[in-house]
Amino acid sequence: MCATMAALFAENAHPLERLQNRRSGSQTMKVIVRVMRARDNTGINATVLFASDKGEPIREIRYDFSKVSLEEAGLRASLESLKITRRYRAKHIVIYIDNERVASIANGTDIPPPDLIGLALQLRAFCHSFKSVIIKYGTSGTTPSLLRLHKSGKKGQLSHVL
Repeated sequence: MCATMAALFAENAHPLERLQNRRSGSQTMKVIVRVMRARDNTGINATVLFASDKGEPIREIRYDFSKVSLEEAGLRASLESLKITRRYRAKHIVIYIDNERVASIANGTDIPPPDLIGLALQLRAFCHSFKSVIIKYGTSGTTPSLLRLHKSGKKGQLSHVL
């Protein structure tokens, strides 16, 4: 890859020391997945909050899904969160999902509907690329502090809408 091509990718556009600091971050990451119906009932909104093992906020991403079930939106958001934690080079992941059905499908204790079997298998297979992944129903103790930080608009909070 030539030098000009490398600058096209966001990961390669940062100075080397910033890239090394990001890659040498925490080995453990907490992910909080919140799935809810949109206010106008046109789709599903999913919010994924990333935090270090100490509860320090790292990133927040919001997804808008249309014409999908609550379970599918939750599984998609969980799969995307694993892909992002992979970019941060985390080894141990704890995912908290606020929907009991989605959490039980994701961790393999419940059988997914026939149309979601492929997505559930992708999620479970991707879990094996980490040293450990724990998927739980509920919220982490860090959720209220992350949400307060987001609502107050303090510096350091990253928010992305995809």
